Amino acid sequence: MKAVILAGGMGTRLYPLTYTRPKTLIPLLNRPMARYTLDYFAGRSDEVVFAACHMIDELRSFLETVETDAKVDIAVEETPLGTGGAVKNVEGMLDEPFLVLNGDIISSFRVDDFISFAEKKGGMGSIALFPSGHPEDYGVVELDDDQRIIRFVEKPAPDQVFSNLVNAGMYYLQPEILDRIERGKKISMEAEVFPLLLDEGLFGYTFEGYWTDVGKFSTYLEANRTLLQEEGSRFEDGSDLNEEVQIVHPICIGPRLSASSGILGPNVSIGKDCAIGSARIDNSVLLDKVKVGEDVTISNSVLGEDVQIEDGCRLQDCVVADSERILEGSVLTNEKVGMR
Repeated sequence: MKAVILAGGMGTRLYPLTYTRPKTLIPLLNRPMARYTLDYFAGRSDEVVFAACHMIDELRSFLETVETDAKVDIAVEETPLGTGGAVKNVEGMLDEPFLVLNGDIISSFRVDDFISFAEKKGGMGSIALFPSGHPEDYGVVELDDDQRIIRFVEKPAPDQVFSNLVNAGMYYLQPEILDRIERGKKISMEAEVFPLLLDEGLFGYTFEGYWTDVGKFSTYLEANRTLLQEEGSRFEDGSDLNEEVQIVHPICIGPRLSASSGILGPNVSIGKDCAIGSARIDNSVLLDKVKVGEDVTISNSVLGEDVQIEDGCRLQDCVVADSERILEGSVLTNEKVGMR
């Protein structure tokens, strides 16, 4: 079975981190999101294609390091084609039922169960659904008693929400659906294609567990917390932690961390080759080679690669771009440092 991973977005809501890497390569527990995405299809798809248009060289370099039993390629878009246009762009490889997955989804979704459901239901395809506490942010779906979708509205106004079931960004589709999409045009599968297919049979597969759309920093940190809580703490080799360092689980510590004192965790992910002085860090992500000084507090924040945090700093709800330096004694709240 073929699979298409939608990775064409520019990741603007994740600026400034996506100035220097495509969204699919932002790490979660020190693994690029693209690695999690590929894992969904392990042993299930013989060919996987990333539909992308941003930082293709970086994505290609990563994929060259990945060991997988599937053929993995990139379909390059000169300009973003939207979710529908991106699938149409790879029409030549889709001559049988195929899978589509948004490239920024982290979930407990079980591909095998989904495929079995879709094959049994038939029709034009099936959509994975998840019960959300904020359905107005997504495509909202109503099902009948046979799990057939009878209403699909993309991002309705809050007073027009009719269900808590939302489109989870995972589809099983028949190739005939491609006849409804105009080639070379930016088209939304969710807003422009799915609503037109309801009479021909579009079904909803509901799953539970966890699901996060990693499209902004609040959900990026949510995904980090969720994976830590699901997978537990992780310690990679080569770290030097002073006995005065207090670890609060869950936490992910990359290789060669040097830490002298303070409290690390909970819900913290630290990349490789970081150095931390006396600091209190919680609910945060530090990418590779971050340096943190003495008497520092970091909470609910994301620090890019090679960031330096000098002594006495306080960061709350902040994002710091790669290679930025936060000067001694700085107190930052709800700021994005390094925006262009």
